[in-house]
Amino acid sequence: MIDLFRILKVEYKEYVILFKSGNFYISFDEDSTILNKIFDYKIVDLKNNIKTGFPLTNMDMVKEKFEELKINYIIVKNKSIDCIYENNGSCTKLMVYKVFNLWYGTQNIFIIIFKFILIKKGTSFIIKL
Repeated sequence: MIDLFRILKVEYKEYVILFKSGNFYISFDEDSTILNKIFDYKIVDLKNNIKTGFPLTNMDMVKEKFEELKINYIIVKNKSIDCIYENNGSCTKLMVYKVFNLWYGTQNIFIIIFKFILIKKGTSFIIKL
């Protein structure tokens, strides 16, 4: 999980990244510090990083506070981004739409087309690329 956190943090520096893990959401490093300062969640010191977690039942409260403070956040489930929440209340879901398997010479190439679903205050827009 920490490796995926570091990869995502390169692209999404301005977002708090939350991982769903069983009955909890957890986060790492600088995002743990943010959760600690806002909600006073306990920080666990690991060898090379820190983490913070909270139960699933607290998610509505966390979402409300993030929206109030205009904090963008990402929820990661099953090692992929479930939703990217912007501070305007919209949620962008990135889903695999089609996968093409092509041969170029002796190389096998996969082309993946994603479907973006933008959900804003109860309205859905599907953008196919």
